Amino acid sequence: MLKRPAGLLALILALSLLTGCWSKREMNELAIVVGIGVDKIGSQIKVTFQVVDPGEVAPKKSSGGRSPITVYESMGDTYLEAMRRITTKSPRQMYPSHLRVLVIGESVAKEGLSDILDIFTRDWEHRSDFIALVSKGSSASEVLKVLTPLDKIPANELYSSLETAEKKWAPVSVVTLDMLINNMTAKGKESVLSAVILKGPSDKGEERSNIDQIKPETYMQYAGLSVFKKDKLLGWMNESESKGYNYITDNIHSTVHQAACPDGGIAVLDLIRSKTTVKAGMKNGKPLVTISLRSEENIGEMRCVMDLGKRENIQFLEKSVAGDIRSRMQESIEKAQELGSDVFGFGKKMYQKYPAYWKKVKGDWTSAFRELEIEYDIQVNIRQLGRSNNSFINRLED
Repeated sequence: MLKRPAGLLALILALSLLTGCWSKREMNELAIVVGIGVDKIGSQIKVTFQVVDPGEVAPKKSSGGRSPITVYESMGDTYLEAMRRITTKSPRQMYPSHLRVLVIGESVAKEGLSDILDIFTRDWEHRSDFIALVSKGSSASEVLKVLTPLDKIPANELYSSLETAEKKWAPVSVVTLDMLINNMTAKGKESVLSAVILKGPSDKGEERSNIDQIKPETYMQYAGLSVFKKDKLLGWMNESESKGYNYITDNIHSTVHQAACPDGGIAVLDLIRSKTTVKAGMKNGKPLVTISLRSEENIGEMRCVMDLGKRENIQFLEKSVAGDIRSRMQESIEKAQELGSDVFGFGKKMYQKYPAYWKKVKGDWTSAFRELEIEYDIQVNIRQLGRSNNSFINRLED
């Protein structure tokens, strides 16, 4: 994976040495595409390409005044037509083999992803490990035009920010093209994609002066998950619901919890590992799903008076965090049931274990999913307390 401009530049330079490739296309004939956006404008399709300027990415060669990326846009009746029409504006042929992100406009997502997925899976030049996102409240084109302060290539920052948010806070989910297609074609499972929003005026985000500020006025931010049924966007999960989704699907690497202390105040716990298993069952002839989670946590912050040397206080915090996790799971399931989309794959579990039952209900699994009984078995264990059994508040009061 290329996560830094230097790495991308090295690849570009290396590719320039491969003069013996069968296509015989020189690097000065190609435009390296790192981000693609798709929007719907009336009855037409708008495609946006974010292209790297290698000369502006390299620190020693940068002119300092030009943007490190160029954005090309084009309209057409079909995706392929819009993409090919960009050649009327670009002096180079678009080269998408190093694509990092596909940003899907909200209007396109609501109408359906089948057409766009068809062209991406059919074209051999497109790699399949790029991430797909849905732009919420703004166009995909606007998102791809925003310059970013920490990474000269905005598509790289979108990619890296999503990976970091998933691993450290868990309100989003990294979904590649392959994963999206697998989810959409699986029996008894629907899809989610992370949602990205644009904060601040979109035109300001295109200006270099925006990232020269200590606090940019316009920036991109991830905002939970988008929920699909088949290939169509149905709605959204907020941050808490999205975390619940990641707990259920065993996609939590690290995050933090707040636990209420017995006498007021809060303790903050740092999750270090978590494992979730989901099992399908039957109860009185009706489907049942049992979600079991085992979590290990460390004390990260104490904002209350509590003696952590007492086992009963540790158990109180463990129970509090377990309740918080369960609440987030329930919120997520209730949102999915409201939207009528089994993004957790409960139906897939039923299909695998009870194929005869699945054959009866697969035509209307949405109704069964909305009435599905859920049981929870959540256990939290606090492993480390830090260097003190008491909070700093205790020490002040002593």
